[in-house]
Amino acid sequence: MARPPILHVTSMRRCGGYSLRLAFNDGCSKRVNLLPLLQKGAHRQLRDPAKFSRVRLDRSWGTLCWPGELDVAPEALRELPEEAEPQRRRATRRRIAR
Repeated sequence: MARPPILHVTSMRRCGGYSLRLAFNDGCSKRVNLLPLLQKGAHRQLRDPAKFSRVRLDRSWGTLCWPGELDVAPEALRELPEEAEPQRRRATRRRIAR
């Protein structure tokens, strides 16, 4: 029986706050809020926005990581609920009376 491929994060984009848009090698792409994963242990220090902002994608391992050898497993990221995209404000045109 063939084993499923190991899950990897293939791309990451910061969306502000603790939200990231992630793509995985299984075809899933979603926006997630990592704050629930930052409540315990060494990851608590990442609640500091300056520290969290230093996130990067380690392409060789397919994980998100931060300085100090902190990382988050792709499986934990994949299990996070999808976060709704914020509504964009539409530009309105003002009519100028002539």
